[in-house]
Amino acid sequence: MKIALFNCNLRSIPPKKSGGIEKVINSLVDGFTAQGHSVTLFTTGDSLVKSGVEIVSVLDKELESSDLDDEAKNFLNKQASLELGKILVQRQYEFDIIHNHCINAVLPILGDIKNTLVTTLHEFLTFETIDRLGFFHDLNYVSISYSQRKPFPDLNYVDNIYHGIDPKEYPLPTKPEDYLVFVGRISQQKNPHLAIQAARRLGKKIYIIGKYKDDDVEHDYFNSVFLPCLKQNADYAEWIGELSGPELYKYLNKALASLHPVTVRESFGLAAVESAMCGCPPITFNHGAYVETVEEGKTGFIVEDVEEMVDKISNIDQIDRDHCRSYVENRFTVDIMVKQYLKLYELLIAKSGQPLSSIGNNLLNSKHFKTF
Repeated sequence: MKIALFNCNLRSIPPKKSGGIEKVINSLVDGFTAQGHSVTLFTTGDSLVKSGVEIVSVLDKELESSDLDDEAKNFLNKQASLELGKILVQRQYEFDIIHNHCINAVLPILGDIKNTLVTTLHEFLTFETIDRLGFFHDLNYVSISYSQRKPFPDLNYVDNIYHGIDPKEYPLPTKPEDYLVFVGRISQQKNPHLAIQAARRLGKKIYIIGKYKDDDVEHDYFNSVFLPCLKQNADYAEWIGELSGPELYKYLNKALASLHPVTVRESFGLAAVESAMCGCPPITFNHGAYVETVEEGKTGFIVEDVEEMVDKISNIDQIDRDHCRSYVENRFTVDIMVKQYLKLYELLIAKSGQPLSSIGNNLLNSKHFKTF
């Protein structure tokens, strides 16, 4: 198959540090090419992927690591993604399948694609997102959890495919040390201050691992809630900031538990799955997809509030850390994810009647075909 993968321009592939979407796309690139498929990647020019993968870009470098403020990054990301989308529309007939991972600004452009197009929804569906998607209701969509679908159940979902991670990248479970971790953005959606409160109640050290961004949105939470909480609990809490994958996995591997006091509908919760792969039981609030990714009482706990979170941490030794890993290995691996996407691609191509790149070759050679 000739496969096009489309990403926004905020982060390169693979991500330099955090970036769940980019991590997933990188895994798809590796998985598809390993099986002999041709992959063209629409992303930033500084992406580092396997030899033989064509990179199409409008920006030489990702925006995330630039010195621009968050508002400027988001604006330029929309503009650059829009331009990249135009290039994809122009080249659409070169591919059998086009797999889009960006809905930020490109759906109006991708709506012009006559080829087989499928879009994976990576974010939880807010009112704003639903409003945007409503204009493109009939495109093909993949959810990353069944819980993600609940706010917009009538969208044209063609499959549900969970994110997958590569077991080889994660350390084997080991005997834990006496500390906790929080992994996620410093935001009012992820609520690291609640994780700090839980740690203090238990008298345990907690490492806060994550980046503060979106100052135009999170300024009040960061300055009025998070920083005061961090200062008041300096004996218990340490904010490390953003870490690369291997650095993060070392912390997870030896932590008693990872805390996920998320108060929005989590679309998948990759951090909790990565934690379990390292043998570290996740303890999550009961929001969104955690009911699909955490095996209650066996790989972690799903709780309603900080009080119950504290109670479960006190009983964390009942969790078998080796089972945490085997649970993820049986359900949420790259191999499983790649097989499911390839099966979906084949079904969509069969539904369309023939590989669309062959149609494209005829059209590209036609004197009636117009380019931008």
